Amino acid sequence: MSGSNILVSGAGQELPNVIGDLYAPVTLNAGAGTTPQLLVTGAPGYIITRLFVEIDASCTLASGGMVSINFTDTNSGLIVGQYRAYIPATFTPPSVPTGPQLATSGTGYWYRSRTANSTLTASISSALTSGTVRCAVNYAITTVDS
Repeated sequence: MSGSNILVSGAGQELPNVIGDLYAPVTLNAGAGTTPQLLVTGAPGYIITRLFVEIDASCTLASGGMVSINFTDTNSGLIVGQYRAYIPATFTPPSVPTGPQLATSGTGYWYRSRTANSTLTASISSALTSGTVRCAVNYAITTVDS
C-alpha cells in the first residue's frame, strides 16, 4: 500500500514567512502505548507541510483490528491528520521481501498553529504488542501574528 494518503484538515490560510525546512520523527511502539508522543513545539508557532506514517510489517495488537494514528494539535485538540490501518494479532513472516507500509499527506498539505508554544503530537488508538510505527512531519517555525 505504498503511497497511501493520510486524511488531513486545515487549509485556507496564507503561508507566512517561516524559519526552516525542518523534520521531526517519533516512534510509536509497545513501550509508548497510546500515550501521545511529542513531534513539534511551536516557538512561537508552527506550520506543518507534510505528514508521514510508516508501519512495520511486523506490527501486532493484542487482538487484531483497526487503529487510528493521529496527529493532534494539543492546544486546540484538533486532529490535523489521521491514518487508519488494520494491524493483526499475530505476525507471520512473509516468504518474500516485505517492506513497511508508508503513507504521506501528499504535496500541497499544510496546517498552521498560531498559538504560541502549542505542540503537535502523534499517537495510536490501541497499544502495539510488537513492531513499530514511525511518524514524522516536515515543518517550519513561524511567528504567531503574521
